[in-house]
Amino acid sequence: MSISAKVSIIILNLNRSASTRDCVKAVIENTDSGLYEIIVVDNGSSFDQVEQLIIPPSVSLLRLNRNMFFGEANNIGAEHAIGEYVVFLNNDVTVTSGWLTAMLEAFHSNLRVGAVCPKFLFPDGSLQEAGAYILPEGGPLQMRIEQTAFSKADAANVQVVDYCSAACVLMKKRDFLGLGGFDPIFDPAYFEDADLGVRLRSLGLFSYYCSQAVVFHEQNATSRRIWTLEQLSHYFAANQRKFASRWGGYIQRRMREPCEPEALPPVIWEEETAPDGKDRLILYSCNPIGASEASRELLLVASAFQNSHDVIIAADEVVSRCRIYSLCRAFGIELALFRARNISDVTESKGDLMVTFDIDGPTVGRFKNQLRFECDGDKLLELLK
Repeated sequence: MSISAKVSIIILNLNRSASTRDCVKAVIENTDSGLYEIIVVDNGSSFDQVEQLIIPPSVSLLRLNRNMFFGEANNIGAEHAIGEYVVFLNNDVTVTSGWLTAMLEAFHSNLRVGAVCPKFLFPDGSLQEAGAYILPEGGPLQMRIEQTAFSKADAANVQVVDYCSAACVLMKKRDFLGLGGFDPIFDPAYFEDADLGVRLRSLGLFSYYCSQAVVFHEQNATSRRIWTLEQLSHYFAANQRKFASRWGGYIQRRMREPCEPEALPPVIWEEETAPDGKDRLILYSCNPIGASEASRELLLVASAFQNSHDVIIAADEVVSRCRIYSLCRAFGIELALFRARNISDVTESKGDLMVTFDIDGPTVGRFKNQLRFECDGDKLLELLK
């Protein structure tokens, strides 16, 4: 089979430059040239670690000023991708010869494919995971040979699974963006990939395990350096509750009868449009944009002014359009016309109005025309009249 698709491979780095270099090296050595691009997203590493991140000139590097967490950093990488397909690849994964070609062939050879994952091996060569399933209580089940219902024959097949672990997963870029990417409700970590798998299923797409694609996975190499075991356990439990709250009804019902999950409200993902001469309204969040009241107010204002102004959503680190779309879906807000920027990249133009959404946050001195939403919301609303 001739494969000519362009694939964007997205690798996150957070203070593990040596591992990222090794991961990139393995991709280059074990992947057909001309088939892919590599995007390394540095997720807020220290200066010395960035200095050590020596990668080939052919590899694109996106530098973030702070840790945006796993899901959001991958969303940002995907939005910069030029490929028809995206692969999310952990930097603690070592790929082997033919891995990407095998995953693409599985994607092309099966029905209603939404995602494909490889066979994960531990560094000692034993089976770590052959696809993942969701238990009745909402917990994950990574399929391994020692599990009684699983066999070596299963590990040698291509088969449908509940979801693909995001340590290495292939998807069409348009499908990923159309779902709104990894959902920010699962920050900082865990269950964002399981949630993505169920959302794919809700659209009639399936996740497949491909045994012919083989990778080695150290597992949790970055997270163990950032958080204690107690913190990891806390994040896991908290996000399992969120996952069960969203999908628990479907998970329980499918134990009794054939059923499919009900799709979330759709995301109409649109590329950023160039400004058309409208006055700019810069909505600046002093804190990270997320599931907060201040962010809800900011997005409501963005929605109200999107047709009359060039709306720029700004923060101390750029956020993905996926994140904005997902938050708007959660808040029930309709927003399509906006741009997202790092505040340091926004320079003042004539007619600009900046609105800050945190009464205790700093103002941005270079902007003359500024309001604080909590104090000056009435003045802002006058513009709508």
